[in-house]
Amino acid sequence: MCTVVFGLPMSDKNKVVFRASHGQMEGTQVKQTSTDSADYLEGGYGWFVVLGLFILTFIVRGTVSSSGMVFVAFVEYFDSEAGTTSWINSISSSMSFAAGPVAAALSKKFGHRKVIFAGSFLAFTSLLLGSFSNSIWQLTLTAGFLNGLAYSLVMTPATPFIGYYFNKRQALANGLAWTGFGCGSVLMPFVFRYSLENYGWRGTLLINAALLANMCVGASFFKMPTRKRRKCRLQNPEEQSRCLFVDENVPKEVAEHKSLLHLSRVRGVMKLIYDTLDCSVFIRNYVYVIFILGGSMMSCAQFTASLYLAPIMYERDLDERQVALLLSVFGASAVVGGPLFGFLFSRLPTPLVWPLGVVYLVYGTVMYLLSLASSATSFAILHCMLGICRAIYASQSMTALRQIVGLKLYTSAFGWWQLLNGLAQLIGPSTAGYLRDFFESYRAAFILAGSMGVCGGLVLVVGSLVLQRLASNDSKPKSQEDGGVTPDVTESLTVTE
Repeated sequence: MCTVVFGLPMSDKNKVVFRASHGQMEGTQVKQTSTDSADYLEGGYGWFVVLGLFILTFIVRGTVSSSGMVFVAFVEYFDSEAGTTSWINSISSSMSFAAGPVAAALSKKFGHRKVIFAGSFLAFTSLLLGSFSNSIWQLTLTAGFLNGLAYSLVMTPATPFIGYYFNKRQALANGLAWTGFGCGSVLMPFVFRYSLENYGWRGTLLINAALLANMCVGASFFKMPTRKRRKCRLQNPEEQSRCLFVDENVPKEVAEHKSLLHLSRVRGVMKLIYDTLDCSVFIRNYVYVIFILGGSMMSCAQFTASLYLAPIMYERDLDERQVALLLSVFGASAVVGGPLFGFLFSRLPTPLVWPLGVVYLVYGTVMYLLSLASSATSFAILHCMLGICRAIYASQSMTALRQIVGLKLYTSAFGWWQLLNGLAQLIGPSTAGYLRDFFESYRAAFILAGSMGVCGGLVLVVGSLVLQRLASNDSKPKSQEDGGVTPDVTESLTVTE
């Protein structure tokens, strides 16, 4: 008899998914002698984790949503083209996602909290150095590459962390945490406007660096949950390695297998990166394939919009005060949309793939309309719709990802999602900048963003409906042959083999 602690507890539904995705576990002689009534806290200290993520999204995403105001200052000060200057933001946003596998590996090795602290310090240092830059390429290295890497070290460990505390309420918890994005988008434009008018872009970067240092406050809340102990009888010694902590009375030959769970300490970070990018997540999981393809297109659209929202309003002869106010309207709508739709989406009985596809379609349509807007009123209405769509995308993507791949492949799926989204963000804003230089109007950038958003939405909606139809057709003969009931199509799409 031995006492073990399971590293990532699962609900009854998730246990079925886990066993379906681990063929090698079938037949394992495990006899559970006691059970816990709840595997997830569904609250408690989890609400402090929500507060920590709120602080991080407030600072990081609020800063990113206002970066277009500094972008205009860079273009004017260095007398450079929009396409060349856009590489600063393109590389920053790309690195914040593409470096995700590295950040995930470091989190496994050193812990989430330490990595977030390190990212906060690097973010502060990057903008501090950027304030002394004398060329676009120096800014690309400091405010672009280093700053993006810092954001990855902060947001990669923090974004999925809520999943350790919440299961049924995860959509609601994510919605509340990501209201920080909206609140930051409300306040940061006024901070940027004031600092640009009084201290220039160098002073703005210094003030922003000081704000990023405060992410250490949010990092302090990210503590791994303490789970209740379970007692089990494992007749196969190798299965002891599936438990994170083993009792002292475990036989020596069993304790040797414990090291298999600590690959980060034995084989180093490179092995963890390899595991994070496990290609098996794509095998026979077509829902994940369409999800990551549509999500990459949407990522390209939304970061292109974030960079060029302020420039297109300046192009339409709106003044500094109006631009800052309209960007805050965008953030205020995100504050309302995040919790509201997080609550509604948590009540949906189906996976969030096709509902997110509908959100992508609306987002792309708004991008098209923004290219035609000319008055402050039209911009305000469109910014409200844009903020709601952006809040839903930011808060519910991780919930949908976990529904699709289950728990075992979640780390690998998240790593690939970040990597491909990072590549999309590297291409999108820079391409839109060159289109602006060619057509001499930011309207071309928003037409590109709208096209990518609509295409991403069509991939998710059409693809998920087709796969559901195919899954239902495949399940009917089998169920009729067995004399049973046709399995739910939704469940067949969420279980990966």
